[in-house]
Amino acid sequence: MKSSSRFARVAIVVALGFVCSAAVGLQKQAEPTPQQRGLLFADLWVQTSGEYIACCLQTYQLAGDQVEREFTKLQAEEHKVSISSAGCRRPS
Repeated sequence: MKSSSRFARVAIVVALGFVCSAAVGLQKQAEPTPQQRGLLFADLWVQTSGEYIACCLQTYQLAGDQVEREFTKLQAEEHKVSISSAGCRRPS
């Protein structure tokens, strides 16, 4: 008797859970706002656009060129400093 009463309680709770979840699922979903829709389109453009990939690659290439140019300048300055300091040594 005790186990059937426990089973009945569990069955009622489970059935009530199913009914509540079905009621929540049947609610009308809110329409996205224009801002949300715009953000969705922006995400889709980033994910699928060839133009976005080209812009990223171009920016990466320009940054690499700038780093290389600055590195070459730094090497040239170090080379000048080492030549000028080598000429200024005192004979021992």
